[in-house]
Amino acid sequence: MIRRDHLGNWVSIPCIVGDYVYELNKSREKVETKKVRNIEIHIGRGNCYAVHIEFEVCGFCRPSDFGKTVFKTPGDAAHALDEYLSRKKK
Repeated sequence: MIRRDHLGNWVSIPCIVGDYVYELNKSREKVETKKVRNIEIHIGRGNCYAVHIEFEVCGFCRPSDFGKTVFKTPGDAAHALDEYLSRKKK
């Protein structure tokens, strides 16, 4: 999803409220399903902003976490977890 901020700049948001995303929990070595509760755009000085994607149960992420520790599909998350576990064993 792409939205405009208060200055009219385009901000790319990788999900919408109500979506389910899949987050790696490295300490428990599993994938957790999270439902997006809220998306906030915090405006700083000048053109600086931060996007926080809040989950219903616990926690939040940033758009930059997608593809690293948060994924749009359970398959992508499972693949990332497998890669993490294989690197950890080495």
